[in-house]
Amino acid sequence: MLNKMKKIIVVVLILTLAFSANVFAVDTSIILETSEYVAYSNFSTYVENVLKLDNKINSSKSLYNIDDEIIGYCFLLSSQSYAITDLNGTIIEAHFEPNNTYDILNDNFNKKIYYGGPFNYYVKSETDFINIATDTIVDCNQAIHNIESFQSFSISNKLAQSINMASVRSITMRFDLDHSLKTISYNPGGVHCASTAAAIVLHYLDDYKNSNIIPDELDDSTGIKMVDHLIPFIHCTPSVGFVTVNEIRKGVNNYFISRNMGNYMVATDGFYPDTSTSYPISTFFTSLRQIIEMDYPIIIIFSDTSGQGKHFYVIHGLLQDVSGGQYYAYVNNGLGSNNVMLNLNYAVNVAVIYDINSLDS
Repeated sequence: MLNKMKKIIVVVLILTLAFSANVFAVDTSIILETSEYVAYSNFSTYVENVLKLDNKINSSKSLYNIDDEIIGYCFLLSSQSYAITDLNGTIIEAHFEPNNTYDILNDNFNKKIYYGGPFNYYVKSETDFINIATDTIVDCNQAIHNIESFQSFSISNKLAQSINMASVRSITMRFDLDHSLKTISYNPGGVHCASTAAAIVLHYLDDYKNSNIIPDELDDSTGIKMVDHLIPFIHCTPSVGFVTVNEIRKGVNNYFISRNMGNYMVATDGFYPDTSTSYPISTFFTSLRQIIEMDYPIIIIFSDTSGQGKHFYVIHGLLQDVSGGQYYAYVNNGLGSNNVMLNLNYAVNVAVIYDINSLDS
């Protein structure tokens, strides 16, 4: 059935545009090292000329790998927003609205932050690491694995590339769900984000596709009841934390069986990015776009080839920078916010919860 989704007709839009030169003046009042200045300049230009936003940089800091080498930059922006970029200023993650992550990064701005990918910000304690995004203590080995795997993933996929400066005079195309996602911020123990993401999707489907998906006794305004209900399905027991998309598939499918709703299922195969020519990022983006256009949210995990120890998000929108070659997802971060921007080059795998009957409609 999933293959049918890939057979949806793709409309190719060819755009030829001519732009006049647009010079962006970098704020020289912020004194930066040469490498940081490159990231600062590229990022600022991209935000103003491509994303058409007026968020200005208030402060910046370096982010580190486990060997204390700089691997990216964190920019705190106006309107209590933030962005994290690679060494060249290409956005890895950003949220251009007021948000709690800004407060977390701002409160820890004077500390050395080790970066393990989106929402994996670590500071050292005396014996372990603390993930300041979730305020949880992380075992040293697990934290080191997350930090190293993010860097290895970036290197192996050759992601540290300069922004295509042609894109500063580019056009963007955005694709969104028909409605907003529920913002659930409940993640007991900081390790059950897979159940949180699944609950967000099921609430959307219950609200806009089939009101029988969630029983009335579990349909509360906070989403907490549904998260708690899904944990035994997805995590087997409440004590089991990190899982893969396969556990989401098995767990949510079993949930549907318990609801006697065999027409709903979860697909995890066939939708993942690959640097090979057989399935490039553009094809991955097209697959995601087709699902969004069918009004189905998408669970996605980023930047860990093992599929473990990372955070699950829910895609509600997509952005394509047509001539610049950049592809982004707008996600619910499972921490209470929508409209978080993540670079799809760092995606690993997805899970799609859908009605199999919709493929024939």
